[in-house]
Amino acid sequence: MFSLSFSSKVCINLGKWSSIRQYTVNKLSKPQKKQSTVGNNIPTNLEWLSKCKDWRKVVNIINDNRIPCTKSSINIFNNIAVNAFLESDHALGWELLHKMSQKNFQPNCESFSAYWHYCALHQETFAANVEQMFEFINKNNVIVSKNVIEDLSNKIQHFGGICSPSKMDKIGQCSSCNYQMPPLQQSQLEFNTLKREFEKVLKPKIPSIELAFFRQIVNKKKIFDYAIDSLNVTRIFPDFKGNLVKQGEILAKIVKQLRSNNKRVIVIGKKHVEKIPESSINLIRRNATVYLTKHNEAIDDLFMMYAIFVSGSKAHFVTNDFLDEYWMEFSENGKILFRNWQIQHQHFVTYDPKTDLVHINAPKKFICNANKSTETGQWHIPFTQRPLLHSLRGFIPIPIEWACINFKS
Repeated sequence: MFSLSFSSKVCINLGKWSSIRQYTVNKLSKPQKKQSTVGNNIPTNLEWLSKCKDWRKVVNIINDNRIPCTKSSINIFNNIAVNAFLESDHALGWELLHKMSQKNFQPNCESFSAYWHYCALHQETFAANVEQMFEFINKNNVIVSKNVIEDLSNKIQHFGGICSPSKMDKIGQCSSCNYQMPPLQQSQLEFNTLKREFEKVLKPKIPSIELAFFRQIVNKKKIFDYAIDSLNVTRIFPDFKGNLVKQGEILAKIVKQLRSNNKRVIVIGKKHVEKIPESSINLIRRNATVYLTKHNEAIDDLFMMYAIFVSGSKAHFVTNDFLDEYWMEFSENGKILFRNWQIQHQHFVTYDPKTDLVHINAPKKFICNANKSTETGQWHIPFTQRPLLHSLRGFIPIPIEWACINFKS
């Protein structure tokens, strides 16, 4: 049993969902004079229809590519996945889950609960079906919510399995079964492959004239240990918006911490950095190389990544940006290499207003996504207290808890 007060409640109220689904909408294609819409011109009644008995009409529209999977339509995709699993349309449900994952979204609580419901209806394939979802969670680096684990725990126990809470120590050892999570690794060959793809895909987005000037700076220093996205780390805290004094203090503290042990640091940003108080900017310049781009577009990240790739596989960078827009530019293999590199090299910044301390959160040393023991068959699934809309891939500095799961009693 979980000691986290897991109850018999499930994340989705199937009775309420069934009452929603009993309604029928006829003549969907009939034009309406006043039809409310949400982002990307998606009619709001489609989201309602996707919960109803006639939800398959929305599937036909999606199949005609008239509804892309976006933040505005993600509820529709989840609703259809829920209905598909509730009606045991396994193939369609999985098709929707894969479409969401391709756009960097993860299923919501209701989709997971509907799938667990489907698994429980098929006793002979229960473990295999659950493991299929675990493999999906692993492949897409999904972090589920506590409610998802609660619901699953009830069903696993019903089939004689065990789902218990666990903690991972600094090196990734499970407190429940002593399983050692695999360490994070990336070979020099993989890094070189990623570097070449970066130069092919993203480097051309940097203005050639400015890149030539920036290259001179990098070549002069030869190598950097850390690159800092100054715009991100100084403006990530809402309370400091417009407070140049505090922003300067935070950036100076970050540089000072990274500068210890004679590490080479480069701070990359825009002209706004020059507006912070002179005392802070002088401290920053004494301890780091500062490069301020004059380009209006947000390409600070590209300069930051260029400096790191040139500096080699041991260089790190500091930003709270997820870099998703750049991740999308890579090939399928490049996406895997990029995330692996990012997880091992990105440092996140947090701030404690009570102590006025800035914390630079170093990357974890072990894989923080779902993992299966090849010896015992036990699964370790990461989860958080609150549901997440995006697949946050295990390296964001949010509290991650673990479920240690064994299908054999």
